[in-house]
Amino acid sequence: LALIYIDRLIQNNNFILSELNVHRVVITAILLAAKFFDDAYYNNAYYAKVGGVLVSEMNGLEVEFLFRINFSLHVKPDVFLKYQDELVSHAVGAGYE
Repeated sequence: LALIYIDRLIQNNNFILSELNVHRVVITAILLAAKFFDDAYYNNAYYAKVGGVLVSEMNGLEVEFLFRINFSLHVKPDVFLKYQDELVSHAVGAGYE
């Protein structure tokens, strides 16, 4: 789910991932995926610690990400399967079977 959210962020906003923002984008996407999909998840303080950012920044990143993707967190099964197939294809192609 997190990869799909990141893709939506990039496509909807002409957002450019860089070495300066990638870890913040990834940890925020993972946080949102966990909150959306799981009934039990860690709080923002946990993700902030893992991501090496302040809790206040994590909270801000979460809100900004949600607005940038228009709160579009639902992923249809066919879209999920498309991304899954692509990931498996890349993994097999790279020898990670």
